[in-house]
Amino acid sequence: MKYGDRRRTRQQFRLTGVEHRGARAGNERLVCHVAEQRGLLAIWGTAGLDMRHIDELEQTIRRVGFPITIECDWIEPDTYERIHFNHQFWVWQTDHFEIVNKVFSASNPNRLD
Repeated sequence: MKYGDRRRTRQQFRLTGVEHRGARAGNERLVCHVAEQRGLLAIWGTAGLDMRHIDELEQTIRRVGFPITIECDWIEPDTYERIHFNHQFWVWQTDHFEIVNKVFSASNPNRLD
C-alpha cells in the first residue's frame, strides 16, 4: 500500500465535478471538486495494474453526472501537492472506495440518488 505509514480517515464526500484527469509515469489520477471543501480530492490508480476506483467513478459520471456521493479512506497529500495543486484529499487504488448513491431515483430513472 502506497503511503501505508500515513493515517487514513474514512469519510463521505459529495463530488460536484471533475477538475481534471491526468497521467504521468503510469500514475493515473482523477481530481474532483468536493462540495463545501476548498481543496480537491485526487483518486490515484496505476495504468494497466489497478484502476478500479477511477473506472467505477468515470462509468457512474457517464451514466448519471454530478453530484455523486462517495465513501472512501483518504490521506493528507504531500505539502507540495497541497500548495501547488490544491489537493486536500488523496485516495489510493488500495484504499476503501465506494459510490454511495447507487439507488435510482423514482422521479428520474436515469438519475442516481
